[in-house]
Amino acid sequence: MSLTKEIERFLLAIPDINKKDFREQLAKDAKLPDNLKKRIEWDKPDQDFVAHLVGRLESWGTFDIDDERYALDEYLKATREHGGGEHKATLNDLLKKLAAERKKSGGSDPKFVNREEEIKELTDECALSSRYAIHAPAGYGKTWLMERLRHEFDNKGWLVFYATLKKDDGPLELSRNLLLYPDLDSASLESNPAAAANLVGGKLKDLWDQGNGQDRKGIVLLIDLSSIPEQISALDTILGQWLQVLTENVLGHQDFARGDNLLRVIVSGRFFDPKRLRSFSEGRLKFQIYPLEPFNDHVVDRSIQDYFPTLEVGRRRELGAGLVHHVGGHPKCMSDILKLYKDSGKPDPNNFFQDHCTEIKGLVDQEVANVLEEIPEPTKQQLLSLSPYRYWSIGLLRDILAEENPIVEWGNGTLELADELTKTSLVSQTDDGYLYRDSISRRIMTLFLCNSECDAETSFSKRCEKARDFYKRRLQDEKDTAPPCRWAIEILYQSLQMHVNEIDSLEGRRNLRRSFWGEDDSSSLSEKSTLYECLSILVGGRDAQEQLGALKHVLKGKDEWEFRFTLNYFLRDETYENRWSDVILPAKIDAFQK
Repeated sequence: MSLTKEIERFLLAIPDINKKDFREQLAKDAKLPDNLKKRIEWDKPDQDFVAHLVGRLESWGTFDIDDERYALDEYLKATREHGGGEHKATLNDLLKKLAAERKKSGGSDPKFVNREEEIKELTDECALSSRYAIHAPAGYGKTWLMERLRHEFDNKGWLVFYATLKKDDGPLELSRNLLLYPDLDSASLESNPAAAANLVGGKLKDLWDQGNGQDRKGIVLLIDLSSIPEQISALDTILGQWLQVLTENVLGHQDFARGDNLLRVIVSGRFFDPKRLRSFSEGRLKFQIYPLEPFNDHVVDRSIQDYFPTLEVGRRRELGAGLVHHVGGHPKCMSDILKLYKDSGKPDPNNFFQDHCTEIKGLVDQEVANVLEEIPEPTKQQLLSLSPYRYWSIGLLRDILAEENPIVEWGNGTLELADELTKTSLVSQTDDGYLYRDSISRRIMTLFLCNSECDAETSFSKRCEKARDFYKRRLQDEKDTAPPCRWAIEILYQSLQMHVNEIDSLEGRRNLRRSFWGEDDSSSLSEKSTLYECLSILVGGRDAQEQLGALKHVLKGKDEWEFRFTLNYFLRDETYENRWSDVILPAKIDAFQK
């Protein structure tokens, strides 16, 4: 339970607080958003005000009672034990102490936002659009990003209104939440979104006029729709009628009629349905679609540096590499693990991951359940079974389905399966094949399969071995239209991934290195190695210089960070480093070419 919830119950139980004086003192002393300050000044029902005040404090950051209670315990005791006029002073002290503790602690959990470029772009005074639709899968940190945007806009002098909607909320709840105005007349507005929008628009203009001397840059509405399923009709009402009417209302004000981005609207959610995206980009309001890219190993390393600035560099890199390997770079899982790492006294990362493997597997299982919950029943198992495959084509999918004991069971044709997969939020079709649009979810599902207890034929190692052989077949097929280097990289990736259960020991990693390319001498390449065999297939019947050049070029690209990370992590000595991908691999390819 959060400390602010305890404060809420306590405040509501005190009947004799002079809440008018308390409101005035609060507005004067507390660092609150402008809309909350104005709400304090309105003479509205006191209990609703206090409840929503505490709700706003809650949105600033969650306090865990076990972590923060003792710092404020003296204030809670003093207020419980005294009555009458002493309440007001004690409550003011309580609020100040709460704000001070919140500022000092910076929150109880690490927040994997790390979206500095996105924050800069979205809050720029000369932004390319006045309306953005941020979309990404679960776990990418959309809600955390919206919180950062709220603070950044506020710091830059904007009048900020923020609302988070739950599954069953609609325009009326959005109107209430934006204004912290719980006593809107639901009877007259429940079935009239336009009336609710006009009421909100009028209030926004009033607040703008009241603070006109404060040199405000404009008004920004931040609406977090992440908890609302994208197919429900309420979303169409919110994004269509309600927001359209509200925008027209506010733009009718003389200050906003100039059309120079004075009114900003940013919504966030999981808008993967192509129809939904078109409703944003092609609707009357024309939102700029803003997809969030997944995190890579460098972002994870920077996150740890921000959260543990004094952590020794080598230990930081080991911790970051372990996070990518064990939870696939999933932001929510990483946040939970970093808190656990901190509470454990920041031990040696390798020992930490071994000691807490059960908790980490539990986090992975929960996130996989969250991913699959949103996938239609016919394709859940297929997506899970295909997760070790980073990339496939119709030909590859046909090979998989034609296997005697296929890992993917599907009663209909290959094209029908490909079509069903692309209807989900996870799979995207490219010019020459298919890939997981959401690579974090793919990795987390792959880890789930890796952690699962299976028989020999369905073990994770066997799955990867079969995947490697399927990729070899594609690379050897002269009629295949995909870039040959694409298949070569997947062969190498699966050749590493199939040994995931052998790399916990240094001896296991060294054995893998010897089988992968022979000795570490960069000037030679063993003819019996995995790399030599793969390169031989790649250049067979093709221009060797062209194919090897294309392979080296693609391997250096940003899209192949996962392969480079896997190579570095699986082949490392005692510590994680990048030389295996940056130095040794290119040299081995050159040695083959000579």
